[in-house]
Amino acid sequence: MNPTRFCVVCVDGAADEPVGGLDGRTVLEAAATPNLDALVRAGRLGMMRTIPAGLPASGDVAMLSLAGYDPRGGYTGIGPLEAAALCMRLKPREVVLRCDLVTIADGLLVDANGGDIPTEQASALMAELNTRLSSAGAVFETVAGSHHLLRLRDMSDAATKTLPPFQIEGEAVQRHAPRGPGAARLVELMQQAGDVLAAHDVNTVRRDLGENPANAIWLWGGGPFPRWPRFRQRFGIGAAAVGNALFFKGIAKMVHWAYVPAPRDGAAETASLAHAALQALADHAMVVVHAGMVDEASLAGDIDAKQRAIEMIDRDLIGPLADRLGGFHRWRLLVASSLMSSVERRRHSDDAVPFCMCGAGISAGGQADRLTERAASSSDLQIEFGHELMEFFLRT
Repeated sequence: MNPTRFCVVCVDGAADEPVGGLDGRTVLEAAATPNLDALVRAGRLGMMRTIPAGLPASGDVAMLSLAGYDPRGGYTGIGPLEAAALCMRLKPREVVLRCDLVTIADGLLVDANGGDIPTEQASALMAELNTRLSSAGAVFETVAGSHHLLRLRDMSDAATKTLPPFQIEGEAVQRHAPRGPGAARLVELMQQAGDVLAAHDVNTVRRDLGENPANAIWLWGGGPFPRWPRFRQRFGIGAAAVGNALFFKGIAKMVHWAYVPAPRDGAAETASLAHAALQALADHAMVVVHAGMVDEASLAGDIDAKQRAIEMIDRDLIGPLADRLGGFHRWRLLVASSLMSSVERRRHSDDAVPFCMCGAGISAGGQADRLTERAASSSDLQIEFGHELMEFFLRT
């Protein structure tokens, strides 16, 4: 018996809208992607929706869909996923939220990353919040940079509506404040934290240096731990997960994928992902790779960096993976953009995104030769609910 090797590559935020600076092309259309082009010609191109109506257009929701799980059933927010990745434990009636350090000025959220505050400075701010706000049943957990977590006691209702800060950068805070059950408590905590942070020595120094102060917190993506069936139980196959994003590690833990870290190494991060994925293929029937650098460039509004990241993924990740898979008797490869990420607007959206798959038993579609939004929208493979793609990929 020669079992089929399966590989899934999630290129976070690769899909985009037409960009004025690229003569109306999308970044995917402008990028040189010979390896992806070859996969499209050898297989099938399609379009899917990874963000169900009513859920936030965020990478964790999209990745959950790609993993084959319907986010409408059990998704509780990015906070619990990151807490799971860090092996945190929650008490009864306790939820965990993402707690981002941001910059607010004149009622506007002007910097979703709090001036790119380093972890050492952020740790001092989080410690002060724990000292001053512990009576509110809040426990602030330092993670990295501007991104942290908040454990909140006596708040079992996870129905509060919140938005990620990068989705509202430059807009009025009051307009996008948390709403619904439990919102008043979150808003009060954010106001109290703002008073503490504004007066802290760390921010005094940052202002003196002309840096954006991390003078506020933004709470979003909160709830209790989700409960999903194991991936092997659901699909009859085990898998290994390769990636760096904390929410991705959390999803891997929740669905019982073996997690394989790929150390971040600046410009060599893509090669690091490839090295880890190639090693994982030797021992696992299925490998899922998450590449987040394209979305990072997109949310930074850097067109050139987004194009370079797509081209590096094609050259340093897709190419080596396709070559290695070709050495197995039977194999299948799926490459997908997780969600739409506008580099000009620096926003995610819930628009449909392209994917391609090829390998054993997948007939060449012959309709296109590139993985682009326009080509995929014209294909005969349109999947309304992205979580159904995994079953299609494994069973077709």
